[in-house]
Amino acid sequence: MNNHFGSTVSACTRQINTDRLNSIELTQGKPMLSLFLKLALVLFTLVVLGTALKIVVLPLAFVAGLLGFLAQYALPIALVGGVIWLIRRDRSQKRLPGS
Repeated sequence: MNNHFGSTVSACTRQINTDRLNSIELTQGKPMLSLFLKLALVLFTLVVLGTALKIVVLPLAFVAGLLGFLAQYALPIALVGGVIWLIRRDRSQKRLPGS
């Protein structure tokens, strides 16, 4: 059983070494071209993601800013105006019809 384990480890080691040699042979011919292609792919991906993010985020930021503006300025003005309108309406309804 111990001999079987040793042969399995040896086979795995040979496979790993073979894979390493194959990967070295594949990349030896064009290392700079591969590097430039990787950089170009990364830059292209960043441009696409940045554009998509702008398309999604800018309208959301606009809506959030509009809601913030309304909550900070328009809502208090509307509440104060509504309270004043209610007070005036109540006073005008309490008057006698003949006066």
